[in-house]
Amino acid sequence: MKRALMMAATLAATAVAAPAYASTVIDFDNFGTYAGGAYHEDGFVLSGNFCNSTTGKCLNAVAPGSSIDSDGVSVQKASGAATTFTMQREDGAAFQFGSLEFGKLSTAGSTYSSTYQFFFTLADADQTVVTKYFTFLHSNPTPITAHLATFDGLGDILKFTFRNQSTAGQFDNITLLPATAAAVPEPATWAMMISGFGLVGGAMRRRAKVQPLHA
Repeated sequence: MKRALMMAATLAATAVAAPAYASTVIDFDNFGTYAGGAYHEDGFVLSGNFCNSTTGKCLNAVAPGSSIDSDGVSVQKASGAATTFTMQREDGAAFQFGSLEFGKLSTAGSTYSSTYQFFFTLADADQTVVTKYFTFLHSNPTPITAHLATFDGLGDILKFTFRNQSTAGQFDNITLLPATAAAVPEPATWAMMISGFGLVGGAMRRRAKVQPLHA
């Protein structure tokens, strides 16, 4: 019985040691509450350096018939040809960039230029900046297709920015991954681990106090 208790406590302590911070997808499905300025979702903030002077919005929802998200919301910049968007955690902690979906705004291939190019800059804790470009063809068939921008091996970053180099496009589903340091358990997790170890120690002490009986 005591051996079973010890094993259960050990397994519990091991289980709670898993990281608490999971991957996050900013899908803009709560965009109906957005009133202007920076957009907040799931502990992250997306801000623009230029917002519409009338509405105060940096982002507009794309019309459902043209959205790359058939079940939710995709967004585009509200105004300003040179608008740059910045993504970072609200608490300023590090994270990793996973991917971001882009699409054109119109099903008419001649409405805008034949390609879209987005310019990315990614900054780590040492203020080292990495520059990336993502380009996709505009003349894809209808319905509008989502193109996935992803960059491998970037490591932990504090923020990243992006802006379009050509014509306006829509974007959605920004996947953000845990930072490498997120594997270290948080204080609450440490407390649960210590409790588990305490159960193990208590069981061992009780076992030591039991003396064998001799006939």
